[in-house]
Amino acid sequence: MLGAGGPIKVGRVGAVKFDDRSREYTEGMPDLAEIFDPLLDATSCASALALCAASF
Repeated sequence: MLGAGGPIKVGRVGAVKFDDRSREYTEGMPDLAEIFDPLLDATSCASALALCAASF
């Protein structure tokens, strides 16, 4: 994840925790949150669709 001062390490986490941790980091940075929130939402939707499609 990229922060104001460069890359931010979120540590080793799974897909769900990455989403939560990324939102935590962008809480105090509204400009960054405005960019990242839709991207995180889109990846969550894409993951859910992939899981749904894999079950057929």
